[in-house]
Amino acid sequence: MGKSIAAFYTWSGKTKEMAEKIAALTGAELVEIKAAVPYSEDYKTCVDQSRQEANDETGRAIEPVNVDMSDVDTIYLGGPVWFSTFAPPLLTFIRDNNGFAGKKVCPFCTFGGHAGHYFADVKKFCPDAEVTKMLEVKEGGSDEEIAEWVNSLK
Repeated sequence: MGKSIAAFYTWSGKTKEMAEKIAALTGAELVEIKAAVPYSEDYKTCVDQSRQEANDETGRAIEPVNVDMSDVDTIYLGGPVWFSTFAPPLLTFIRDNNGFAGKKVCPFCTFGGHAGHYFADVKKFCPDAEVTKMLEVKEGGSDEEIAEWVNSLK
């Protein structure tokens, strides 16, 4: 049996907190996806930098990820909702790993407004994966929301 990972991209730190909680509850290995060239820490500048990448579905170059994906069965995949979808570095991670074909993908996201088409896009870019129901929470959610979602996946 393979292992599980909690792979995430974070900008403000909220998604990292969620991923850490998910990893603690599931025993998954934490895997942070980082942009090769980080986005600005200034919100408006970050929005300007990422809007076109999200709209064009071009992704964004990421730093090498040190995990042997051939050993992974389950991927808890999370990030912030940007422009109604996932942040471009996550798209690059998905594409770099063949859409996680044959793996179980458990998407989670945090948002300030709404989740948009984040879930539909995970399914779109992971067509040969088993995609579970998604955890979508405002501003990182609560410990209870995260635990309920993890328990519902069993």
